[in-house]
Amino acid sequence: MTMNNLNHNKLLWVLVILLSLTALSWAAPQLAPLFGKTMGAKILGALLILLAFMKVRLIILHFMEAGSAYPPLRLAFEAWVAIAGGGTLLLYLYL
Repeated sequence: MTMNNLNHNKLLWVLVILLSLTALSWAAPQLAPLFGKTMGAKILGALLILLAFMKVRLIILHFMEAGSAYPPLRLAFEAWVAIAGGGTLLLYLYL
């Protein structure tokens, strides 16, 4: 296999993962009643935020090619995802 084919296969797998995460986020509201009425909504919201930032990270690393960027730039992208995702999750849970 050539390097181009390997890169294409990797992007295909990333796309499959992104589509799976999207399907999971669509199906997640059906799970809320399992956790109770009020707690289920909080858990569901937190799950959807986590799924969204997992997708953001995959898109940044693979489709914006930050995964092969200069290490400080990649670190900046990773830090942004962690800080923005963690901050959003904390604000959602505690406000």
